[in-house]
Amino acid sequence: MVGLLCGVSLALALSSSPAVGAADLATKVTKALKLAKKANKKADAALAASKQPGPAGPTGPAGPRGPAGPAGPSNGYASAPVTSVTWTFSQQSLATVPVQAGSSYIVNSYIVADNNGGAAITATCWLRMAGASLTNATLVRLAANGPGDSDAMALTTGGTATVDGTAELRCTSLSSSGEWRDPMITAIKVGSLN
Repeated sequence: MVGLLCGVSLALALSSSPAVGAADLATKVTKALKLAKKANKKADAALAASKQPGPAGPTGPAGPRGPAGPAGPSNGYASAPVTSVTWTFSQQSLATVPVQAGSSYIVNSYIVADNNGGAAITATCWLRMAGASLTNATLVRLAANGPGDSDAMALTTGGTATVDGTAELRCTSLSSSGEWRDPMITAIKVGSLN
């Protein structure tokens, strides 16, 4: 750019005066170089300005709504209400809810053991899922019929069903003179157990 401008300026200077002296020629060349430098600075500034990003434009309109995602893993299950079940001196399935193979659940249960016999006894309950025990047995000691003859048990655990089946509250007593009151079980399906 500088060379081109110098050449043009010098040619104009020489063509305008065929008998240009050395001093005049040097002066004209110097002026031409100054003009070329100014022109180059302006060109460089314009080039730099052209590379700078412009101001942000206005916000565009909202895009269309995306499709609905898949349903989450959470579902809750609760056993049907039962007022009481008479003791049988054996294992009894007292409350159940369905579970699916490969799914994980948080399981909660509640029951009251009530001894109506004339001697103190023990009663135990535990949770099962799809045929496998989830908890160890929880034991209560009950006095003979009268004060202290009943006690509540609440059991909570988590588990993953290996096959389709049920989550189950199962209990046993060492007597047939008594009853299980208000047995219930709930299961909440979760994405994973950590």
